[in-house]
Amino acid sequence: MRHIEAVVMRSLKDLIATLEWLGVKAGNLAKENMSRSKVRQKNAKLEKEKLNAEKIRLYERYAEQLITKEVYLQRKLELTDQISLLEETEREQQTEFDKQSDLWETATDLTSLAKGFAGEEKISRKIVEAFVFRVKVHNKEKIEIEFLFENEIQKLMESLQDEIKQTA
Repeated sequence: MRHIEAVVMRSLKDLIATLEWLGVKAGNLAKENMSRSKVRQKNAKLEKEKLNAEKIRLYERYAEQLITKEVYLQRKLELTDQISLLEETEREQQTEFDKQSDLWETATDLTSLAKGFAGEEKISRKIVEAFVFRVKVHNKEKIEIEFLFENEIQKLMESLQDEIKQTA
């Protein structure tokens, strides 16, 4: 039984160290991406406001008979298309912000949990309940440990890999 406890504790220490590192790295990256998404969203909104103002000025020029109906309709259609693209950009950036916000929250929660158990030297019910889903003992040489948060860890790792691919 001591052997199993030692294996589980060693794995828990590795997991806690990984969670601390991963949480900080992925959390910082998510926070940066959230900020970039908000800036892009704000820029799209400002550009959309400029184009809407341009549509108003365009109509005024048409109403004053400074431009023809055909020119007015053609330019209005172009402006409407550009505005639609900017609205789509705003929606995409909000979706990206929400995704990054979820990643940041996950990273923060896991980092906090890991820090709460950092430095533990002995296995306890509390640490096992916090991190372990199941331990399967096949024999002395083969012990399987299933941890909680595996999906969350995978998402954080993928977020870091996505960033590495984008910068390469």
